[in-house]
Amino acid sequence: MHFINQDVAEFNANRMQVRYVLALTLIALLTIVSQWVVQRSLANQEYDSRVVNIAGRQRMLSQKITKTALYLKTSEDGDKNHACKTACKTFQISGVISVQKLPPWVV
Repeated sequence: MHFINQDVAEFNANRMQVRYVLALTLIALLTIVSQWVVQRSLANQEYDSRVVNIAGRQRMLSQKITKTALYLKTSEDGDKNHACKTACKTFQISGVISVQKLPPWVV
């Protein structure tokens, strides 16, 4: 009887050990998968932040171009003309508009 209880106890201990190892393995795998998902999400957000920054810069440049063009329409100032040309060229480099499409008095 003593040997049977000892065999049952060893069997239960081995069974518990296998369950413990499986549980730890599952936790490790879930941690690795969740880290992979988080890293992919962060990489996508980095791209999105670049797009938002470019859009914000283009918005600022378009406002600057409009303001300077309005100013140039009412006066003849060389500094503002240069500032408008610079802003237009920067905007053109961004790939949004072409300087040829602007009115001749701006360029």
